[in-house]
Amino acid sequence: NPETLEILGSGMQVRDFSFVADTVQALLLLADTGVPGEVYNVASGEVTSVRTLAERILHLRGLIGRTKLTCSGSSWAGDAQRWEVDISKMRALGFHPEFTLADGLRRVIEWFDTSHS
Repeated sequence: NPETLEILGSGMQVRDFSFVADTVQALLLLADTGVPGEVYNVASGEVTSVRTLAERILHLRGLIGRTKLTCSGSSWAGDAQRWEVDISKMRALGFHPEFTLADGLRRVIEWFDTSHS
């Protein structure tokens, strides 16, 4: 429904989104240089609220002012309010995310538009 977009919860839940190409590069780096049995966090190192993510998507799709953004106020039991991880061990191995959230969203939207048109 292009007229409304409902977010579960308050929309203030925080996540650390990672573009798939960055995740693949991190996993390849770990395969080459990671220490077996060690724990590594793979993420972008940039936290974003779910509401901000939705607003960015609406903006990129040209739906600001057309689509009403609402929050349900509640989510499922156990929904984490903050997923933020330390990627310093990955950075020490030479990992540096190449894609910002904005870059990743633009690429996903372009892919979706070209493959579903």
